[in-house]
Amino acid sequence: MARKLVTAEDFQKEVQRRVEAHPQVAEDQAYEDTRAVGGKAEPVILVAPPTPLRGTDSTGCNWTLDHYRGVATLQRSAIVSAAITEVMAQLNLRQ
Repeated sequence: MARKLVTAEDFQKEVQRRVEAHPQVAEDQAYEDTRAVGGKAEPVILVAPPTPLRGTDSTGCNWTLDHYRGVATLQRSAIVSAAITEVMAQLNLRQ
């Protein structure tokens, strides 16, 4: 399957969208939204822009992700890792 080419910002938004759509995270986020100051909740995670690779790896991916932050639990960390793995199989960075 050919990967869709996206910008680093689009990549970040897609990972964020997938994480927030996970049922456990959505439930947690609904609770956090009720406590948000000024009616605005913080994002569940903050994903750094992906790092472009020179060429592609063995799977055809042309980026890597070194880190993300804002993950409070190991369960949520697994959810974020799964979202990144899904995106890695579907998207490449426009360079």
